[in-house]
Amino acid sequence: FGNTPYGVCLDVYDKEGSKRKYSCKSMSKNHTQVGLYSTAKWIKHFKLQNTLCGQFLTQFFGYPNEELKSIVKQKHPELKLSDKEIHQNRVYKDNIDTKVSASFLRWINTNKMEVFEVIVARGFEGETVNSLIWHTKGSERITVIPLDTLRAKVKTGKWTLNNTTAEFRTKDGEKLFHLQMKGSGKKYNSGYHGMMFHIYR
Repeated sequence: FGNTPYGVCLDVYDKEGSKRKYSCKSMSKNHTQVGLYSTAKWIKHFKLQNTLCGQFLTQFFGYPNEELKSIVKQKHPELKLSDKEIHQNRVYKDNIDTKVSASFLRWINTNKMEVFEVIVARGFEGETVNSLIWHTKGSERITVIPLDTLRAKVKTGKWTLNNTTAEFRTKDGEKLFHLQMKGSGKKYNSGYHGMMFHIYR
């Protein structure tokens, strides 16, 4: 069992029976990474160039650069950035214009089903899987969850935004996803500034 670092992975394909396609997720806690995308590719895929939503993504997930330096102060001399923002080379939500952050929140909730398809079902261009296989590390325990079950939860839930992350909860308050800047690995490349989605069981 394994997770792809960049998107949905087709791990098991039933050729003889139902023709179902499965993505396996192996976790030690109650959540695991389900996708990692660069903001540049995300903005291009969803055609968010020159929009307030694209502006939010660029600020919130930071500024990868070939020099691998923190350049957020040069990008935003008008802002009073915290030491953490400078260290992470990004702008937190509370420092972003409210109309810009509101645009992102409106976009991700309007497009929550398409976002789900990208992060869980098929990635940007992959084959669509039908089910997730949850595997608990260190055990033989597995659970198979049809994607239609998750889709039904997404239809009636919503994304919210806090200062450093976003999260998706169902109408019953169950946490299903969170989205964060990866914030680990080599600073300040596109991976470090990647959009990392986690899914909760």
